[in-house]
Amino acid sequence: GIVKCLWMPRSDDSADEYLATAHVMPERDTSRVLVWRIPPRDAHGRKGRDITGYAREFPGKGRELDGRITDMVLAVRPMKSVSKRDSGSSDDSSDDSSDDDDDGFLEDGVLVLSGSGGWIRGTTCMDGKTMSPLWTLTDEHSTLGSMHAVHRVVSAPSGARFASGGEDGTVRVWDTEDATAMGTFGHIAEGRGRVWSIAWSEDESFLLV
Repeated sequence: GIVKCLWMPRSDDSADEYLATAHVMPERDTSRVLVWRIPPRDAHGRKGRDITGYAREFPGKGRELDGRITDMVLAVRPMKSVSKRDSGSSDDSSDDSSDDDDDGFLEDGVLVLSGSGGWIRGTTCMDGKTMSPLWTLTDEHSTLGSMHAVHRVVSAPSGARFASGGEDGTVRVWDTEDATAMGTFGHIAEGRGRVWSIAWSEDESFLLV
């Protein structure tokens, strides 16, 4: 069945719109994501036709992800350019005003998925035509040799980083581009409570858990 739906707005003025749906196959304990193109509206604001088929799937070619998708979020390109220094990096070693840290990576968006098998995956799919895997994190919320589910992934307002929360009771912050770890909060121990919900402040200075 469908466990999550995610509207995927374009970052430009294109009339194309897309919808991502996360599907779970409980009999096999697997899942996949389908991306659907939403037909443009006519002059009266009505959809011109029904959705007849999906535009793309992940991981693709009939393959499926191990475990069940628990959450899905789209990291959207910010309204203005955001470099790693501006998005909270502690690197103060350079005063260079070049744009090396801001290469337009977030322009096409990044879809971040979490799963019951303890994994977090990133893939590009903003325009519904390309769905390329970027990176995979495994067992990042595991403790004492036990693999724990990741319950929630939440993108920061800028889209430059995201937070994950899991069965182990921790919240972890990652760079959206390459999944570099940026911080860990909470108790890394059994029985300290699960993380079910996370929210960023507008200025990304703190998280509510």
